[in-house]
Parts: sequence; C-alpha cells; structure tokens
Amino acid sequence: MIQEPTINIPVLAAGNAKRRQFLTTLSLKSILMLVEPIIQKKTTGAGLRENLLAARKIATLWDQRGEIESIKPIVIAIDQTCRFKALDEINQPGVGMLECPFSSFLDVCDGIQRIAALRFTLIKPAEISANQWPVHLIETHGADDLAAFTDQLRHQTISKGRPAPVIKHDAGKWFTAILAESRFLRQAVSVRKSSLARRSSHLWAGSAMVKALANILESRVVEGTAEDAQEFAALWDRLPCAIPALGDYAAGSIKASQLRMESILTQAPTLQALATVLVKILTGPDQSADACLAKISQFDWSIANQPTKTKIRTALREERTRRLLDHCGLTPPTEHPK
Repeated sequence: MIQEPTINIPVLAAGNAKRRQFLTTLSLKSILMLVEPIIQKKTTGAGLRENLLAARKIATLWDQRGEIESIKPIVIAIDQTCRFKALDEINQPGVGMLECPFSSFLDVCDGIQRIAALRFTLIKPAEISANQWPVHLIETHGADDLAAFTDQLRHQTISKGRPAPVIKHDAGKWFTAILAESRFLRQAVSVRKSSLARRSSHLWAGSAMVKALANILESRVVEGTAEDAQEFAALWDRLPCAIPALGDYAAGSIKASQLRMESILTQAPTLQALATVLVKILTGPDQSADACLAKISQFDWSIANQPTKTKIRTALREERTRRLLDHCGLTPPTEHPK
C-alpha cells in the first residue's frame, strides 16, 4: 500500500486543545503547492471563492509597489491528522515540526484573493521560491466546524462598503497601518525614534512622521481608514521613482548621511511637506497623480539653493509645503502667494 505523501513544516504552536493553531512562514512555491487542490474546488470549499475583480485589484497594487507581498497571514484550515513534534519539550515546547498529510489541508479561509492575484501580476520563477509569506494553520473538526469557523472569520475580516475608520484622529495607529503597507517607509522611517543621529541609516524619525499625519487628520481631508492607509502607502512607494535621490537611497547606492549633507529631503519640514502633497494627490482626481509625481521629480531638493533661511521649524514647514504645492500645481488660484 502506497503511503500518503506528507510535508514537514517548521511552526510555532499556539491555540488551545479545542482548536490547535500553528504559525509559520512559507515560500510562495510551497503555499501554491499546498493550496492548488483547494483552489480547484470551485464550489465546494467552505471559504470564499476566487473573485477575479478583487484579485486584479490586488495585482495592480503589487505592480505599482514593485513588490509582491502579504503582511497579513494566509489562513489555511487543517484537520486533526496533522502531528506536532516539539524540538525541545522542556525549554521550547511551542517550537517544532508539523507533519501534515497532503489531504489534511482543507481550505483557504482567508487569503484566497491574494493567491489568485498571483496569476495577474508580473512574477519571475525565482520570486516564487524566494518570496516568503506568513501562514496561519488552524485546526477544524469536520465539515460543519470548518464552515462555522470560516463564517466567523469572514465576519471578522470583511466589512461592507467603505472600511470603518481604523484610526480616526489617532495618528500613531494610522502611521502603523501605513507603515505595514509601504515598503519604502519601512526602510526610510525609524519607527521609535524622536530624532536621528547623523549617521543613522534612516531618513526620518517616527515622531516626525506621526506629527505630519496628525496635521493631516486634524485637517479632516482624509478619514484615516484602512483604505486610506493602503492608498497613501502606495503613493509613498512611488516616491523613489519620482525623486532620483530617494530612488538611489532605496536601492542602497547612496547613504542617508550623504542625503543629509546634500539635500533637504531628510529634514522634518520636508517630510511634512511631502505628506501634505501626497494626501492632496490622494484626494484629487486619479489622473493627476502621474502629473504631480512628475513635477515633484523636477523640484530643487538641494540645500544650497533653498530660498528660506528661517530657523523656525513651523514657518519652514509652512513655506516648504506652500512651495511644493505650488510647484505641483495643487494650490488653487486664490491661494497663490501674492
């Protein structure tokens, strides 16, 4: 008798005796291998089926960012046949290997649209193996339990219409939501710093970013929702393409310390000016984004040619914001300086 193939997955065990749970990170290649039989079940799976419109939207966002990623775990239901073996029962009882028969993977309860989006985006074969996604394996007990669990998860993760404000005037939480969506900001912002040393590898301190977002939320231009965070993060990720110096920094060919000496890009008033301009683009006509980003690339960021010599940070922020808005054509005629 031929024994059913199994796969051993390094995991961190969690949950309770009623519903075991395991956290791990797998390559896209491994994930696709495990869930392909599930995806083929067009109508019998308990989870949400593929939605081509939702998948294409995710793929478009990935293409704009230049990166395929999933920060939120893919949730996969498994049955009780999976066996967990701890590597060290005494010191690390929750760390070990999970031995799973291929038939034990029951359904993709959350993340099927992200998996479907892989078919609509540009991805090289090497990226399939190299790209790592978090995976949450959750045990279910029979078809009824699987359906009930998936329905419960669906109500937790899916909202109707526009997402409710997740931050609503809490700049710190909105900052966290934006950071989770933006690859560039995760590289450029030192999250827990209120100021940066001259030799820091980051461009901006987290406190400066939070202050910029607080000013935006106070203006009521945006609501600070999860959707706002995703769209705002996508614009930040386009900045390295719009501003050559930031592109060099993102690629690692220029250090933050060099940018501090040569440009105003690392200064807090500039960060706040950029945040204001990007939110103007976010709330303006869709077709204006490309034109505004093209104008941003033509702005003079060098230190030597800056017209303002004021040392008052608030005044510097206001003037720099005004100049950048005016340069991008985002200031209404009545607001143009005399």
